Amino acid sequence: MLWALILSTILAICSSNWTMIWMCLEINALIMCFLMTKTIEKNSLKTTPTFLYFCVQVLTSIMMILMISKENTTLHLMVIIFLLMKMGSWPFHGWYLTLFNSMELSQPPLFIIMTWQKVIPMVMIFNIYMEWKTSLMLMMMAMGTLVVPLIYMKKNMSLKTLLALSSLNNNGWLLMTIFCSKKLAFLFLLFYALSLLWMVELTKKMKTKKNMNPSSSLTVTLIVSNMGGIPPMTMFWAKTSTVKFLMNEKFFQIISMILVMSACYLLYFYLTMLMSEIMKTPLKTLNPKMKVMKLMNMKIMLMSMSSFLLI
Repeated sequence: MLWALILSTILAICSSNWTMIWMCLEINALIMCFLMTKTIEKNSLKTTPTFLYFCVQVLTSIMMILMISKENTTLHLMVIIFLLMKMGSWPFHGWYLTLFNSMELSQPPLFIIMTWQKVIPMVMIFNIYMEWKTSLMLMMMAMGTLVVPLIYMKKNMSLKTLLALSSLNNNGWLLMTIFCSKKLAFLFLLFYALSLLWMVELTKKMKTKKNMNPSSSLTVTLIVSNMGGIPPMTMFWAKTSTVKFLMNEKFFQIISMILVMSACYLLYFYLTMLMSEIMKTPLKTLNPKMKVMKLMNMKIMLMSMSSFLLI
């Protein structure tokens, strides 16, 4: 069924007809429910995630249809709100985090919801005429999606929890790219999807391997650094490009500072998690090559953390 998911998304991107894009959005939701059900049956899990996802998508679709039929003056505003509900943005992020906690990180449907399922809503938002009220509301919801996950973060949290909150935070970044350009928005989503894919594959390998060799230790460092946005990684480029674009407008300068501060705060937790993983293996138990590799990783972490002093 993945081919149908890809095809419907491509049709939505290529189409300028709202009805066609809407149909593709609903087809995507139905396909996702099928994929989630198939995965849940295969792993003998509860059907709660599928039911939750189905209810959210159906209810938002019904509300959107009712709003369109009434031809309300705030139609554009309400359509964007419902699309953000489908994406799991603040303040409708409760179902998104619940879904994340009830599924395994290694399951493909969860990865698709975090990345691919955001494409069509983004296409629809770009096709909506932005009045000042609509833009202001979108910006407020984007900032809420950006900041709220940082409040939930705490020390010694699991990798899954960190990725869930990080995904919500990146939703905020993605929404802010709407004020930049369509090209930057989809490049940001692409870079995040690739980074998340590498992170998911890494977690699979870490479950099967008890001890990391030097090469895998370096891989862990690079992947986590990329997710955290350390230069010169791809996520650093994506976030820097967003901030640079927004800084050109006086109205967005304060918002750009908040974006940078949130990125640094998130990076701190990624580096803390990585440092704890590196420190778990004592140096005495390592061979000389692994000792050198571990010391190199620790130097990278210390250099990255010291960069906070330059901000």
